[in-house]
Amino acid sequence: MTRFGVKNIDYTAIDQMLIAYTNSLLASNDNTLIRHLYYKAIGINPVSYQCIDKHITKLRENGIIDDSVLVDTSRKRHDLEAQSFTNVDSFLKTWFNPDTVADYYSQKYWLESSVYFELWVEKEAITSFVIKVCNRYRIPFFASRGFCSITWLKKNAQAFSERLNRGQTVQLLVFTDLDKHGLMIADKYKEKLEGYIDADLTNFHVDRVGLDLAQVQKYGKTAFMKPDKKTSKPLQGQYEIDCLEDSELQAELEFILQSYFNKYGVAINTVIESEKNEKQRLYSGLQFYKSKLEKVVELLKNYGGD
Repeated sequence: MTRFGVKNIDYTAIDQMLIAYTNSLLASNDNTLIRHLYYKAIGINPVSYQCIDKHITKLRENGIIDDSVLVDTSRKRHDLEAQSFTNVDSFLKTWFNPDTVADYYSQKYWLESSVYFELWVEKEAITSFVIKVCNRYRIPFFASRGFCSITWLKKNAQAFSERLNRGQTVQLLVFTDLDKHGLMIADKYKEKLEGYIDADLTNFHVDRVGLDLAQVQKYGKTAFMKPDKKTSKPLQGQYEIDCLEDSELQAELEFILQSYFNKYGVAINTVIESEKNEKQRLYSGLQFYKSKLEKVVELLKNYGGD
């Protein structure tokens, strides 16, 4: 296979990992970023991002890696046409279908709770995996892509102020790489946010919840270290979030969140069960009116047709 990049880099093990990993994403209908694949690759053999990017391009062009598992979140396409409907009856069939509407319904978990949670992570590349855990508990999630902007911090400080002023505790959880910058991020967020928040800070908390050495060792990732940008040699004691497998990252976040729910006495299972009951009540009501809605669709279809 054609090789790209640093001389004497053996891509055999990297290729095996890339193919196996992308095939697993395809089987589970998940996707990822090239940046995430790069961080997976350096756990096997230190190599530059440019090298792995070119190499993955070749794998894609040769059909060895399925393109459908890769996404580019840096470029946005806005398409209202794709969200539109053919006609009125197609709209009604979609939005007055009991299954569609009931599935669309979700309940606010934290509006009336004594505590409010958010999770901020350093890496956008892990978004598709982290969001699965956050969505389960309706916890807002933000990928900062390193240090986030003052604009973003001020906007969130205002939202946090409103919650603090109405008596809620605000608990911000931060998950970053285990390196010099990652260790600084949570402290910098806390410092900046506290300067912008217009409320008593007693119940405002910012905790860095990973990545730490205990988590790295817990999942047996002691061989995975960040490469030095100049020498490509591993930097001792510095680890990327991506050293965790997707399932390990989700398991760790689940463990962290459950720990904080217990800390604050949040009966999360009661909230989840309440939503489930409300969804079932909605579904039953929609089923009852389904025949009436179908008549409305039929009337609209014929109204003014001739």
